[in-house]
Amino acid sequence: MATESGIGGRLGTVLEGFVPGLATMEDPVLPTSQARGHQNAEEVVINMEGDSQPSGNDNAPGAARTNTVPPRNGEDTPIGSGGLLDMRMMRVLSDSRLIIFLIIILAKVLYDHSLGLLVFIGLTGTFGHHNGTLKKQVFLKDKRRIPLLLLMLIMLFFSSFFVYFVFEEQQLYKCLIFLTPEFDTFDLWTVLWCAGITDYILKFITISLKCLVALLPNVVLSMKRKGRAFLTIEQASQLYRTLPPVPLWILYFNQNQETHFVAAYIFTGAYMISKAHVFYGKGLALKNALGQLFSEVQYGVTPQDDQIGDSCPICQDNFTKPIQLHCKHIFCEDCVGLWFDRERTCPMCRAKVADDPTWRDGSTSLFVQFF
Repeated sequence: MATESGIGGRLGTVLEGFVPGLATMEDPVLPTSQARGHQNAEEVVINMEGDSQPSGNDNAPGAARTNTVPPRNGEDTPIGSGGLLDMRMMRVLSDSRLIIFLIIILAKVLYDHSLGLLVFIGLTGTFGHHNGTLKKQVFLKDKRRIPLLLLMLIMLFFSSFFVYFVFEEQQLYKCLIFLTPEFDTFDLWTVLWCAGITDYILKFITISLKCLVALLPNVVLSMKRKGRAFLTIEQASQLYRTLPPVPLWILYFNQNQETHFVAAYIFTGAYMISKAHVFYGKGLALKNALGQLFSEVQYGVTPQDDQIGDSCPICQDNFTKPIQLHCKHIFCEDCVGLWFDRERTCPMCRAKVADDPTWRDGSTSLFVQFF
């Protein structure tokens, strides 16, 4: 018996060296990788209460260990309902079948309104060409090309006449005097069509008036006053262009007045309030432009003969009616007047001299008054 106990003791000592915790009957501590591999063989108790403090009996023999099961390699972390919904939406939107369907619908809409789109593209190109050409001719002052300005007048007239001739049955010219054109129904596309065509025609008329001002010789209207004339014409044009769309939108909002009169009154009232605010702002701008047109603006004083240099820094030629700014720099009166139609600072030192020069260079607004 002693031999058996001695052999058993020595065997236990050897086994304790290979198996940790055998003497105290505790579970051996396995490495992380081994623990994950034996999760299916061992009983794992998940703490659903989320108590992170160990209890008093955690180290007791035979006590169950409380662990949280980590996600296995290759498994995704749990996704909340919001994240899952976003992923599903991204998958739907990225579906090639949906993209192809949207392209088909867009192509169908463009095909149905292809004539109108081509007309607007043509009007936009015509406007951009004549607007840029007029600005260049105004900048040339006395070297402007009078035949080119006359050709612009002719081209603008025929462009407007061509549009009204092609769509004669619609009688779009009535929109210029706030009358209703000939359409069976007034849907959204019809209102946009009539308002857009009318606005482009009014822009052509505005450019034509500016061409007439540019054709006037300097003895009739000086360069300094021409810039203010361009400003006045532009502000008057923008004020008038706010009015033709009003009858169109009122008719659109009141198509079903018999059955939806409350909604018709609400939409019409909201539109008229917003339109009145825009019209008031344009009216103030026109008033200021008229005040500048009929007032004499002096950018500086006439310098002494000993202060005048050899040539004007702008035109690089002999001085013509030299004027000295408050920053002591001297220029030709017409040269610096044309400069202040585009800038508000001195060409030499960038000191602020003039007010906002917008629209004094002969340009016309690109914005289309659809509403």
